[in-house]
Amino acid sequence: MRTVQAKWKTDKRQGGTPAFPRAKMPLDVARASIMTLLALVVGRAGRVHPGTLEGLGALAALGRMAPAALARRVQLRKDEATRLAAAFELGRRVMRDAGAERYVVHTSRSVARWFRMVLGPLVHEELWLLALDVRGGVRGTRCIARGGISGASFGPVDIMRNALELGASSFVLVHNHPSGQTEPSFDDLILTILAYNAGEVLRVPLSDHVIVAGGRSYFSFRDSGLLPVEPVDPKLWIPYLRRAA
Repeated sequence: MRTVQAKWKTDKRQGGTPAFPRAKMPLDVARASIMTLLALVVGRAGRVHPGTLEGLGALAALGRMAPAALARRVQLRKDEATRLAAAFELGRRVMRDAGAERYVVHTSRSVARWFRMVLGPLVHEELWLLALDVRGGVRGTRCIARGGISGASFGPVDIMRNALELGASSFVLVHNHPSGQTEPSFDDLILTILAYNAGEVLRVPLSDHVIVAGGRSYFSFRDSGLLPVEPVDPKLWIPYLRRAA
C-alpha cells in the first residue's frame, strides 16, 4: 500500500492546533480508537478531550445529544457539533436499514428489540411507523413526528398517508418514552384508537402500538388486550384512561 505524505496545516484560530490533512491518509477506521474517530468526524485533532467521555459515562451519551448540546458540553463550534450529530444519526440509520432488509416481525418483542437501537438513545419522543407486508416482513419505516405526541401537529391522515406510501399491508406504530415509564399516556390511547379506526376504513390495519422505554422494557397495546379496539371492552380501556387523565 502506497503511503501518501500528508501535509498538515495549522489553524491559527485554535492557537496552533493541527488540523487534519486534506490529503487522503491510509487509515483502518475499523481499528481506530474512539478518540481518533471523533477527531476525524469533527475535523480537528484534540477537539474532543478524553475526559469528556469519562464525564458523560459512555459514547452513547454523546449520541443522545442534539448539536446545541454537543457544542456546549464538548466545547465544539456549531459546525463541528453538527457534523458529529450527523455521524451519530447516520449510524442509527445504518442499523435500522440493515435490520429492515432481513427483519420479519412476529411479536411485539421483536419490534421493541429493533427500535430500541433507534429510539433508545433519544432524550425526546419520536413516533415511527413500521410498514409490514402480508407475511410480516418489513417494507419500510418512517418517522411521523418528533418532540412528543401531545404537542405534534399530525393526525390519523398523516399516519395513513405514510403507510400507503410505503405500500403497507398492515402497520405498527412505535414511539419512545425517554422518562423510562412504559404506561401509555392519554394522548397515546386516543392516538391508537384514531389510527386503528383509520386503518380499518382503508383496510390497512394497525397491528400494534409499541412503546419503548428504558432498558429492555416496553408496552404493547396488542399484548395488553387493547387491540383490536372493536369491540371495545370497558374493563380493559377505562383503567388506562383514568390513570392517564
